[in-house]
This record gives sequence, C-alpha cells and structure tokens, in this order.
Amino acid sequence: MFSLHPDLAGVLARAVRATTDVGPDWLSTPRPGTEELRREVHLGEGRDLARCASALLQWELHRASGLLVASDGPAAPGSTVVLALRLGPVWAVAPCRVLEVFDGPTRRGFSYATLPGHPEHGIEEFAYVGDSNGLHFEVRAVARPAFWGSRLVPAAARHVQRRATQRYLRAAAALAGRP
Repeated sequence: MFSLHPDLAGVLARAVRATTDVGPDWLSTPRPGTEELRREVHLGEGRDLARCASALLQWELHRASGLLVASDGPAAPGSTVVLALRLGPVWAVAPCRVLEVFDGPTRRGFSYATLPGHPEHGIEEFAYVGDSNGLHFEVRAVARPAFWGSRLVPAAARHVQRRATQRYLRAAAALAGRP
C-alpha cells in the first residue's frame, strides 16, 4: 500500500485482524515465482547478543533503519507490526505478522510474514548469531511482488528490497556498537 500520509494506527488496527498464508517453511521451501535474499554482516567479538536481540525484538532495528513503526507490542509470535518507508513523495506501508521468535544461546531473532496491503508477499527473518568468530547479523527473505507496480517493474521492487536490506545491516551494526 502506498500513501502520501500513512495512517499507521489505522493500518495496524486492520492488520491485527488480517491473516496470511505464508508460513515459516517458505524460507526452507521457497514457492514458485519467489526471489530469495540472504545477507550477513560480521559484527566482531565482544558484542552483547542479549542486548542486540532485545533491541531487535523492540523494533529498534527497523526504527534505526529509517522506518516508521507501529506495532501491538514487541516481536512475539502472533504480534503485528506496520512499517512505513519513504520513497520520494510517498510512503510504502507494509503490514506484517510475527511467525516465530528464536531465543537460543547462540541465535536470537524473529521472522515475520507479509499481510494484505504489503507490497510483497512472503517472509523475512532477522537474527543475531554468535559463534567462535563473534557476533553476526543475518537477514533472509523469500518473497514475490504483491503490488501491481512491483509485478510490472520487478527490478524496481528488488532495488527497494536491496536498499532496505542494506539499511538493516547498517542498523544492526550500529545497535551492536560497531561503527
């Protein structure tokens, strides 16, 4: 959905009642016509996984990426978030439903599925991962265009997705305390 003046509270109220046919299995078994994306940034040793994960679950990564955020609470299974990204004079408004939260000793994050009104149809996953090399941040997505304009000009949609992903990676590094 695109808007000159997004009503995030109104979109959130409608999105809370919406359903999605996207499940976590989309990441392991992409559907026909979807594009896969996977990006990672190494954040180094000595980074606090718990602090980074807490910020991620409170939508701080998305805010730090320059998105407007309206949610019904922190990222938790079944919670709803509406994100808005400014694209020139308009805002792309993207409602999503959290599917899973990962809270293991070395991997923490969540995945969300798109809801009706999102420009894409698919799933995206965000995770901070600790290993012997330090902390990493990963973004994975599997999606296809849902908006008619994205279907008409898929290269533009992929460009916006790449740009948003780069913003996520920079924000993840900033949240971890890496310049």
